Amino acid sequence: MCTDIPWRDLTSYFGAWSAIWRRFNLWIKKDILNELFRLLSRAAIKSSLSRTIFHLARSTRPRYLR
Repeated sequence: MCTDIPWRDLTSYFGAWSAIWRRFNLWIKKDILNELFRLLSRAAIKSSLSRTIFHLARSTRPRYLR
């Protein structure tokens, strides 16, 4: 997987670049990143859907009930 950033350019805030690289590769091999992205996208869809339903429900009420 290409991340478009050299690992050695990471700031020391994240720790040693080699440790971050090892963890990233482990997550790729264990399919953890794909699972994380899948869960985050599902949560985003649920959030968007619930907001849409809320706004639709409000817009269909008579004006005196708003």
